[in-house]
Amino acid sequence: MSDQWEFFPCTMGEDRAFISVDVGIKDSVHQAPKMLCKVRLTYCNLHPNGLPTDEDFEPAKAVEDRLEAFAVAAKDWYVGRVTVGGYRYFYIYTSQKEAAWIRTIESLSAQYGFALSADYGADVQHAMYFRELYPTADDWRVLHDMRVIDAAKAQGDDGTSVRQIDHWTYFDAEATARPFVDWAEKNGFVHDEEYSGPADDGKYCVRLHHQGTLELSELTHHTIQLRRKAEQLGGDYDGWETPVEK
Repeated sequence: MSDQWEFFPCTMGEDRAFISVDVGIKDSVHQAPKMLCKVRLTYCNLHPNGLPTDEDFEPAKAVEDRLEAFAVAAKDWYVGRVTVGGYRYFYIYTSQKEAAWIRTIESLSAQYGFALSADYGADVQHAMYFRELYPTADDWRVLHDMRVIDAAKAQGDDGTSVRQIDHWTYFDAEATARPFVDWAEKNGFVHDEEYSGPADDGKYCVRLHHQGTLELSELTHHTIQLRRKAEQLGGDYDGWETPVEK
């Protein structure tokens, strides 16, 4: 296990979800035990969107800490959690028997008042780590956006002001960039031709902009579109920049 954890929002079906995952073990997770214990905690107090209220925050965190301590004591790997639809799921690759986990979660359930259950089974290839926890390309885009937003807020930006947001995308040549520009102009972006052109590394740079806020859901609606379309057309979306609006 490592100290390189990431936390990000995403969508699962029709639900808003939040994932916390140890991304630092991507290349070493194959060394983890081959059995996975996926513990489900059912929240007691929920908002209409299915996410827990503050009343459940501290006791749920205490359950997580106890589960992690139980795992670490046996040299198991606690690799992440998902909060979605009124539940929190904890993922532990374990060498302990199912009975030991059942006894532990029954004790925690009695102590903290949450309904707890465990799905215990083999995951020899550690597929669940990659399938249900590890960030997708879109998730990494959201994580990068969150970091830039946080940096702007640290400088006094409240995130709600509408301003110009500039985007950079790179292609092998101007000819391969043209379909991307055509698509972008049809989808609400402005092509800044005076700032587009050959880059120092031989690539062709396309600069676009749109008017918007730094509200995460609004911003990522644009950046994920750009990332996906650039990849589809053979380009590389390189991110965005905007002046701080205080």
